[in-house]
Amino acid sequence: MRLRRLTLGRCALAIVLPIAAVGQPPDIPESGRAVPRKVVFSQRGEAMVDIAKVCPGIVVEMRYATDRNAAHAVIYPLRARALVRKSVAKRLRQVQSELNKVGLGLKIWDAYRPAWAQDALWKAVPDPEHLVDPARGGSYHTWGIAVDVTLVDLQGREQRMPSDFDDFTPAAKAEYAGTDGGVAARLRVLRTAMFNAGFAAIHDEWWHFSAQDAYLFAPVDMALEDNGN
Repeated sequence: MRLRRLTLGRCALAIVLPIAAVGQPPDIPESGRAVPRKVVFSQRGEAMVDIAKVCPGIVVEMRYATDRNAAHAVIYPLRARALVRKSVAKRLRQVQSELNKVGLGLKIWDAYRPAWAQDALWKAVPDPEHLVDPARGGSYHTWGIAVDVTLVDLQGREQRMPSDFDDFTPAAKAEYAGTDGGVAARLRVLRTAMFNAGFAAIHDEWWHFSAQDAYLFAPVDMALEDNGN
């Protein structure tokens, strides 16, 4: 297999990846909307798990538990957990392991998003280009199979990427159009690691990834806080 070597800006960190893997991952249209198709739901009952508990080393910063998001308001409870399906957590561990080999890691900005939270977000920012109207099926976040992520170093410090979270400008596009070679390389590394682990990307948000086998799942209804359970 032919290999391609990537270099992350001034740090001169060479990353060797298969050329086939470096190609752009397949996209899910319209911000991760549940695409109509013949649904099997073979994994609709799969357990949800707390990323912080089952994915050692992955940093969690739930942006909707703060006002640093598109709504400019707190939507989640303060102690909101980053929840995903068990098989999705397994994929995130694979990504973390791959990134660690090149001195990087994941930070989670969002994971499971209850239907009530999707509704609140839509009411605050009714932007059909970047958000999904709950009346039209909702987001894969509500299925527990989507995450919003960025890169950190091994000390947990965020790395420079194309934009901040929930930046609904052209800078947030998955296809980086800037001139910063380090940003371009880091974005390619993130997308490649996520694709290799079984995630798909979307056009408008470089940070958003959903399970490639999304059609096997279904919406989830559970609390974001632990509540002693």
